[in-house]
Amino acid sequence: MDIDGMFAKHHSRVTSEKVTIATRNKREQGICTYRAPIGYLNTGNMENKPLDPHRAPIIQGLFEKYADSTWSLEALAKWANEQGLTTTPQRRRRTYEEMSAEEEVHIEAVERPIVANGVHKILVNPFYTGKIINSDGKYIPSTSHRALVTQDLFDKVQLEL
Repeated sequence: MDIDGMFAKHHSRVTSEKVTIATRNKREQGICTYRAPIGYLNTGNMENKPLDPHRAPIIQGLFEKYADSTWSLEALAKWANEQGLTTTPQRRRRTYEEMSAEEEVHIEAVERPIVANGVHKILVNPFYTGKIINSDGKYIPSTSHRALVTQDLFDKVQLEL
C-alpha cells in the first residue's frame, strides 16, 4: 500500500509538471490558455478566440466613447445595456446541499447587465489590443485572437482614466 501510494504521488506530480510546462510553452507562443474576456467567444479552442459578433462592436463603442472625454463609466454602462450588452453566461456556485444531493442538480447559466465597474474592467484590459499575459506576467502579442481596439485608442483611454 505504501508503494502504491508513492507511485500515485509521483504520477500526480509528473502529470502536474507536464501540464504546467505545456501551458507555459503555449503562452510563450502567444496562445491564450485562459478564458477570453467579454467580446470574444470561448469555443474550447486555445488557438482561436474569435470575436463575438454581438458583443465586440459594443465593446469597441465603449472604448471610442470613453476616449471622447464626455462619457462617465455609469453613462457608458447605461448605454451598453441599452445596446444589449450583457456578461457572458455563467452559472452560480452550487450550495453544499446541491453538491451532496444524490441526483444531479442542473443550474442555468445567467447573463447579467453590465455595471460601471464592469465597464472599467473592460477599459483597462490590454487583451483587447491583441495581447495576452505570458508566464512571467508580461503582455505579449497574441496569435490566438485579434485586436478589438488599436493600441493608440487603448492608450488614449488609459490617459482619460
